[in-house]
This record gives sequence, C-alpha cells and structure tokens, in this order.
Amino acid sequence: MTDSTTPPRIWGGWTPRNRSWTLQPDSTPPGIPADGTSGPWRQDGRPMHGVYTRPAAAPLVNQVDQVAVINGRRCRAWRGPATLANWSHPLVSAWHPIIGQGHGRTGRRTWHDPDAWLRDAVLAGRKPGCYLEYDDDQARATTVLIAHNSLSLGVYRPAAGPLYLGSTCGLADLYGADRLTDLVGRYYDVLPADLWHTHVLPIGDHLDTRPIDVLPVFDELPLAVRGLVLGYPPVATAGWLLHQTHPWVELGSKPVRGWRAPAATGSLVAGGSRA
Repeated sequence: MTDSTTPPRIWGGWTPRNRSWTLQPDSTPPGIPADGTSGPWRQDGRPMHGVYTRPAAAPLVNQVDQVAVINGRRCRAWRGPATLANWSHPLVSAWHPIIGQGHGRTGRRTWHDPDAWLRDAVLAGRKPGCYLEYDDDQARATTVLIAHNSLSLGVYRPAAGPLYLGSTCGLADLYGADRLTDLVGRYYDVLPADLWHTHVLPIGDHLDTRPIDVLPVFDELPLAVRGLVLGYPPVATAGWLLHQTHPWVELGSKPVRGWRAPAATGSLVAGGSRA
C-alpha cells in the first residue's frame, strides 16, 4: 500500500493538449479580456473559455477534475465528488470563489475587478450575497440603486469593514426546498457521517435564513450553509471537507486546488479578500 504522504502520480494531465475536457453547459465565465490575447488551452483550434470537467484518472472512482479557463489561460483547477459536480443551480458558479478570492487572473494579468464582478452578479440574481471593499460613497450609490430598482436585496455596512450585499429572501425560496433536499442527500452519499452532521445537516435549520442577515456573522455558519449563502459550488465544498479527513492515497491528490474553504473574518477566506 502506498504511503499516504506520497500521492500516486494520477493528478497529471493538466495540459492544453488533453482533449478529454467537457465544457459545463451552465458555466457563466467572465467576458473575454479586452486585449484579446489568448493562451495555449485550446479545443478544435479555439481558445477554451469557461469551466471544464473530466472524470478523474483511474483508480479514482466517482470523482471529477475541473478547471477554469479564461480565453485559453488556466486560472484554477480542483477535484471533488462527481455527484456534487452534477448538482447545478443558477445561483451557483465556480466563478464566484475564483473571482471573489482574487483568482480571476492568468499569470501576471488580472482581467476583472472583483468588486464590480461580484456586485453585478448579485444585482443580476446570479449570486445570493457577497462582501465588497466599498467606500461610503460607493455604498450609498449601491443602496440607491437597489431601492430604485425595487430589488429583493439588502445592504449592510458596519462601522468598519466591508459592505455586505445580499438577498432578503430565505435560502429555501432562493434555491427551492426540493433542490436543497436533493443537495443534502448528495452530500450524505460522499461525506463521512461526522462531517455531514456538522457541516451539511444544519441546512435544514437555515431554510428561512436570508443571506443579508447572516453575512455579518458568516464565520458562525456551518460550511455547507456558507457555500449556499455565497453561491459556491458544492463539489468544491465537499472536496475541501474530504481533504481534511482522507489521506492523499485515497483521493489521488489534494481534491481542491485553487481556492480555500469559505471561511474568514471580514473577508470570507483566510488570506482572501472578497467572495
């Protein structure tokens, strides 16, 4: 048996020459960078752009690799359970943590302003809530914009720290109670019982939770609930949780590469900035 400190070489193949990647149909990538310079990740001669998925290499079972690419340039890659990768919702996107945690860059280039992208995603109803590094003038302008458009959103600005922008609807209204029940069951199939009870089962206690109300106390929420509040993909949340309890030899390699779990004070992720 391989020692857990020496993972087998089955994480490879993260190259633009690999043709096994499939574009997620519900992927909503940022726009093509203005300079138009494309990178080496291509399919059929054209730059890849979006979030792509492929089955994890043997001997891994029921896991997938995923990679985010902007105009042919890879941003981040991660791994997690296939059953959760197949769970989708209009409020969930891999780009939420990627852009929110400052990973919307390729090499030394930063293509997108994280605050503007996250704000627009919440205003458009593609994200339940976020933190914004806004000054007082920007906060007032955002509040006026929401009031003028009669959006079901709230704004909260503490005496010090980021601006909180989030939905005033409960999680069950946002996601649908049946969809959340299905999500809890999928988590149950792939997580150890203790992790499921600690981080996932409490979703049932938060069906009426409104993102705007809990963003200021975000660190106190169970991990799966945090993911719902921010619109993070469950496959990444589960992958991160599994990595905390499973040796590398069982997962092939670290199941999540590219972002940290949604947890921080004032900024969402340890060492991060927004989400």
